Amino acid sequence: MTRTLPDVSFARIASEDGRHVFFWAAPAAGLDELLAVWNRMDGMLAERFTFGEPAIVAAAQDWLADKLQEHEKATVMIGSIERGKWVDWNLRGIPRPAVPTS
Repeated sequence: MTRTLPDVSFARIASEDGRHVFFWAAPAAGLDELLAVWNRMDGMLAERFTFGEPAIVAAAQDWLADKLQEHEKATVMIGSIERGKWVDWNLRGIPRPAVPTS
């Protein structure tokens, strides 16, 4: 069976004070729903984000394709930053990018 790689979009979800930042990948068609859920939470701001590195996009597509075989709707957390430093990075074999400045 051939897997179809989904179009992927990314979200940057941050606490109001910016100390905690999470990066999520979702099927492009489902990103607005993901943003809406996070933006309903007090103290959180969710917005679209772009990873410019093709390897990150490809790895996120691959991981998301696996999750979509298990569940009709799926998102994956790419990584998180606390106080300006990466503390979590979930794309195996792909180096962490520089910490985004905004």
